[in-house]
Amino acid sequence: MKITIIGGGNIGGAIAGGLAASTLMKASDLTVADPSAAALERIKGLNSAIRTSQDNAAAVEGADLIILAVKPWLAEEVSATFRDKLNFDRQCLASVVAGVSFEKLKTMLDNGKDVRPALLRLIPNTAISLRESVTFIASDGASESQLNAVVTLFKELGQTVVVSEAMMAAGTSLASCGIAFALKYLGDSIKGGVELGFDETQSREIVMQTMRGALALLQANGTMPQTEIDKVTTCTAEVTHNGELTESVTLDTALRFYTNSGSEVKFAYTTLEESSVEVTLQVYKMATLPVSVSFINAPRDFDDSVLTYTLSKKTLNVAGPASQIDKMSTLSVGTIDLSTFSLNKVYEMPIELPSDIRLLDNISTITVSFDSSKLETKTLNLPAACVQVVNLPSTYTLTVETERLMNVTLCGPAGAMEALTPEQVVIEIDADDFAVAIGQQNIACRLYVPSNGKIFALGSYVIQCKIESN
Repeated sequence: MKITIIGGGNIGGAIAGGLAASTLMKASDLTVADPSAAALERIKGLNSAIRTSQDNAAAVEGADLIILAVKPWLAEEVSATFRDKLNFDRQCLASVVAGVSFEKLKTMLDNGKDVRPALLRLIPNTAISLRESVTFIASDGASESQLNAVVTLFKELGQTVVVSEAMMAAGTSLASCGIAFALKYLGDSIKGGVELGFDETQSREIVMQTMRGALALLQANGTMPQTEIDKVTTCTAEVTHNGELTESVTLDTALRFYTNSGSEVKFAYTTLEESSVEVTLQVYKMATLPVSVSFINAPRDFDDSVLTYTLSKKTLNVAGPASQIDKMSTLSVGTIDLSTFSLNKVYEMPIELPSDIRLLDNISTITVSFDSSKLETKTLNLPAACVQVVNLPSTYTLTVETERLMNVTLCGPAGAMEALTPEQVVIEIDADDFAVAIGQQNIACRLYVPSNGKIFALGSYVIQCKIESN
């Protein structure tokens, strides 16, 4: 089967990498089309046998399956570039474009040949890059053999579930959004482990193994989660204190045990290693603290004063141990990734506080709005001479093979951008950020302007390099 993927972004690239690594097809039977030369370079970095093209119309000719993998707002425009070349008597089109229905696809792909198109809709999740996705598949006009062929292909990239189009939104919520919920839980659990005294690496391994164990229980027993939870007997330390507390107090408290049904367990013939625990009743101090936002993936020596923003709430009322409250002068309510920053976007930030700090305001998010009136963008093509390599062990040599980093978008104060030249920009490759290994690699880089700390790059960029041993 010959396959063409229209769109070489995150999802298109992940599908291409997974299919190229599968046992069901040759990488040379796979073509990826994208207008961006940089995107196609990244695809080639996955497997050099993958064919690439900047011409969508030419790319679809000869394909048995076309996979449309572009942003929803680009779907109609991109479809117009190749629909006249489609032959629905033998070709099938599968769309991974979220929110675009079969009826909309039929309208976009109408090439005037009065042939009912064979269409599929695919909703994977981000784990497709590791071939561990759950992919929902719906069909309209596709033959059984066409559907089965696509199901077989995507089983190479994880699990597949064939559903009606009406269930695609539910599948998106359960698995595509669900993986974000799972990662949020894991992230909070790791953070909790650190606050309990483990280092971050230990906490990460403990939480991940706990999750693996939970999954293994469900798979081995064929049970639902609550069945496993209900097997656990509850142990509690129940405290009663009469009178007003003006300071924290620690009480020695007896342990009490309960069955699944809530009946207390009395141990007549069992000696407990520990029969009581110390319970601290904490007296909290209240405070009103100003709110701030932090930034990640910022360039070296970045001056974030260039990012002027307003908050839907400038202060928050909190309570916590006096020792903690007294150390806090501001509350950082979240981080904004500058690599995905948008000048006109309004950010809805979830309020995340340390585990021992309680929010007294009845809100869960804060809106962050940026004033972009004094910012401008400029797109540059940066030559390889702009690359600087740092922290590379002396036993290795790194050669930059990308001649020019194309279509780099830089943002900064209006007055500074007009005169900005490629020679003023540094493309930094930090060997501490990746595993140094002999051979060709696509390496993520950081961009900054040494002469102006208020300029930053929009988007993420990679450089193709060759690493050799000295």
